[in-house]
Amino acid sequence: MDQQAFLRKYKKLSEELKNGLSVRKAAKFHDVSLNTVLKVWKALNLAA
Repeated sequence: MDQQAFLRKYKKLSEELKNGLSVRKAAKFHDVSLNTVLKVWKALNLAA
């Protein structure tokens, strides 16, 4: 899965991370693992 497809899968999560939601709160709110949030965060930093 490429980065753009990965970000589309977690679109709402990536939007909230861009708006300043903390990594741990995002993981809990979206019911995903901390590692998943970190992967999205990394993909956002590379895509930006």
